[in-house]
Amino acid sequence: MCDAIRTCLIVFLSMVLGWAVCARGQDTSWTAGTGDYFDANNWSNGLPADDAFINNGGTAQISTSGTGPVIQYVGNTPGSTGHLEMTSGDVTMYNLYLGGSGTATMNHTGGRLTLLAQCLLGISTGGVGTYELSGTAELYLTNYYSRQLDMGSHGTGIFRQSGGLVSITSSDVFIGCEEDDPEGRYELSGGRLVAQAINISYYGGPGVLQQSDGICEVTDTLLIRDRYEHEGGHLQAHALACTHRGVYRQTGGTASIAQLTAEGGDNASGEIIISGGELDVTGSLRVAPPYGYLGGTLRILGAGATVSAVEYAQASDGLLVSEIDAAGISCLDISGQASVDGQWEVVDAGAPLGRFTVLTSVGGISGNFASVVLPGADWSWGIDNGDTIWVEHVPEPATLSLLALGGLALLRRRRRCLGEC
Repeated sequence: MCDAIRTCLIVFLSMVLGWAVCARGQDTSWTAGTGDYFDANNWSNGLPADDAFINNGGTAQISTSGTGPVIQYVGNTPGSTGHLEMTSGDVTMYNLYLGGSGTATMNHTGGRLTLLAQCLLGISTGGVGTYELSGTAELYLTNYYSRQLDMGSHGTGIFRQSGGLVSITSSDVFIGCEEDDPEGRYELSGGRLVAQAINISYYGGPGVLQQSDGICEVTDTLLIRDRYEHEGGHLQAHALACTHRGVYRQTGGTASIAQLTAEGGDNASGEIIISGGELDVTGSLRVAPPYGYLGGTLRILGAGATVSAVEYAQASDGLLVSEIDAAGISCLDISGQASVDGQWEVVDAGAPLGRFTVLTSVGGISGNFASVVLPGADWSWGIDNGDTIWVEHVPEPATLSLLALGGLALLRRRRRCLGEC
């Protein structure tokens, strides 16, 4: 009840503040080169109130606290450029639009910026909006508003975070929105990103979240229809779903995910690709779940990762790919039950001879693969004790025969040598 009252109060105050700002009813444009954002002399019609524009190539610098406009446009018109910089202070405004049809940058290194509605990057065709957040900077988006942080509505939107905090706890992040997007991209190399939900390419446009370090926390769902490149840092999510052509690729870092799913859609298959780092699924890991679209793939490449889950379920349209290299294969460790169906494909990527454990399940394995594709006749597989799936690489019979003949020839030569000596 307290949370509901608090939420209503925030929305009410936001509306009151919005009406108060609108009541001032004046548009203003930045006229200076580089100067203080809160210096009225740097604007054509006084300090920002209703709509404010930075389209003249200038740089507005924020270093003190204050209240911004209903909409702050930067690089709004075709061919225009504009820049914002924030180093300190506590500033509240409703909307920040970077790169309407022009080019805009926001360099946020310190202080707190609170947006009560939206932050849009790369809004229209030809628009390029870039937000760079580093140091001790903090960005808060606090209202219940769809597509609260949006990269690439119809232009190119890029958000680079190397430090600080981005908090969007009541709405969604959209990375790559419409089908004709040039691109939406979020690059996380430090700091902390906290969001209720993240949608990558929700409407079909190209979208990438690249995490090389830092922390990404998703309290609800991380939906991937294009790419999440996880190279380092920590990812924590209640649910992660790869659907349509979506790919979650982990080459490093750590991930803790309650529900992890790969499913298909629109004649494409969502994929989970693991080759490094640590992946811990605290609930179910599902490949092509029966309630989803057809298809879904889990690829485990080499022996460089640690992969664990409480439950594993692979449906009839699912595909498990085990790529075994010179170091072997990372075992999928299931602390509960595992059920398998669909297809299993084993890929020889320079595998040595020997037996490799692909999956172990404390609660046992039910079902069986409908088809198994092995690299060649020198490979075999099986399920031991109802809880372990293995694959074995042994020399082909012809190779064994050649080795045996070679051994006999060597033995005869040795005996002949001894006789002559």
